[in-house]
Amino acid sequence: ALERAPDHRQARAGLAALFDQRGDYEQALALAREPDGTMPPETAAIGARAQRHLGLLEDAARTLATALATPGLPAEAEVQLRFSLGQVRDEAGDVAAAADLFHEANRRQQARFGAAAAESDLEQFARAVDRITAAFDAPRMTAAPRSGEASDRPLFIVGLPRAGKSLAEQILCSHPDVHGAGELLGVPDAADQLGRALGGWPEGIARVTAEQLGAAAAGYLAALDGADPHARRVTDTMPFNFLHLGLIELLFPNARVVHCLRHPADLALRIYAKNFAGRSLAFASDVGHIARYLHDYRRLMAHWRATLRRPVHELHYETLVREPAAATRALLDFAGLPWDERCLRFFEPGVATSASDTPVRRPLADREIGAWRRYRELLAPAIDTLADEGFWHDPA
Repeated sequence: ALERAPDHRQARAGLAALFDQRGDYEQALALAREPDGTMPPETAAIGARAQRHLGLLEDAARTLATALATPGLPAEAEVQLRFSLGQVRDEAGDVAAAADLFHEANRRQQARFGAAAAESDLEQFARAVDRITAAFDAPRMTAAPRSGEASDRPLFIVGLPRAGKSLAEQILCSHPDVHGAGELLGVPDAADQLGRALGGWPEGIARVTAEQLGAAAAGYLAALDGADPHARRVTDTMPFNFLHLGLIELLFPNARVVHCLRHPADLALRIYAKNFAGRSLAFASDVGHIARYLHDYRRLMAHWRATLRRPVHELHYETLVREPAAATRALLDFAGLPWDERCLRFFEPGVATSASDTPVRRPLADREIGAWRRYRELLAPAIDTLADEGFWHDPA
């Protein structure tokens, strides 16, 4: 694109993002800048990200503030710039400014999608959880056929956004025996196909046959072979696989599932502080909506813990940050993999083979653990629910 149009700012922003992902921050920054050294709104967000990675927080703040002052900004661009500036202010410890920026960015995001979008999504999600827990109850899970597929190559990583799912994948993909396939559509597609054949899903579990499950499992494994035919484990981080853990057990009785967890209030804060472009996560723009979604999510995961035959490895973000060696060793043990010290260097460019488009490029730090306490006012609409003591621990 740049060969045809050297001044195409969106193309420069895309290329800058690629260099940023690879850890070449200076090159990313050079691409984001105009010949006069300024950064226009189209490249400011990625340029500021590179500045953050280089430790130039105040430079990043100035870059974003200047871009926000541009007259006639499109609504989508203004939302992204506010989120980006909020993250810079958060990292600098300016909680009041960050909270204001996150609040305004989400207010504008809600205006883009419409107030009814999130409410409709939340109602549909609650009904979906009701249907799944009813269809995949303990007696049904015991009686249901299995595919007969013995492969243990699939390694499913599930968790809500910002719970550490991409981080877990990047750690695992630093191991030479693991290939990161990213977010695969195989399991949701299998559920759709079975639903069409059986008159609906998840209720179709009552009529599914071992042959149907075997065909679906074979199709999924063929896709894994296409991604990497030799890797001992292949990760799948499709976000909505948590809805299908019952089906995953029927398809792959020997597959492993890693569930990424984080303190609910910290999780809500990080979801609220992230720009989820697109309609699919409309609930993320309101703290009360996030709390409702999290409630039903936890309800479903509790159901899976009680009904699945195979154990699910719970990877707590707080433990991973504070005890990285122990948590990583436990993760590799669960995955049936030998220890490899490269998994502790996952953040170094060239170590991980993760398919994530936003790789972690810094050693883990505990700055975000317990950050919800600094943002109590922002989280006030749902703080009693989010900070409940039913979570495994309350980080200091």
